Amino acid sequence: EIERVVDIPCQAQGVPPPVLYWYKDATLITRLTAPRYKVLSNGSLQINGLVPDDTGMFQCFARNDAGEVQTFTYLAVTSIPPNITKGPTDSTVIDGLSVILSCETSGAPRPAITWQRGEKVLASGSVQFP
Repeated sequence: EIERVVDIPCQAQGVPPPVLYWYKDATLITRLTAPRYKVLSNGSLQINGLVPDDTGMFQCFARNDAGEVQTFTYLAVTSIPPNITKGPTDSTVIDGLSVILSCETSGAPRPAITWQRGEKVLASGSVQFP
């Protein structure tokens, strides 16, 4: 799902110990070209804040003086349509007093919330009016 963190495992053993290289769609992954991608100490590739462009073929190559071995996996990053899971309830308030209207949503990426009165946009996100 979009905006999540995913770890793609890759472990290899050998003498001498192999060095791991990660590729996405046949392109070597580096911190300069893909700052959200990080190779962990256990060899796994960690991707932070998934986006649809992260969809693709990931390959892990293990190399040492004795040779090379590789494995691969396909990652599909999906979008989930926005949904209001808990909408605001009708409220009556005395003029000059405060009222709290809440709205809970789900979806990927996380849906933006906009508050409107008629055609007029009052606010976006979580806000408090005096």
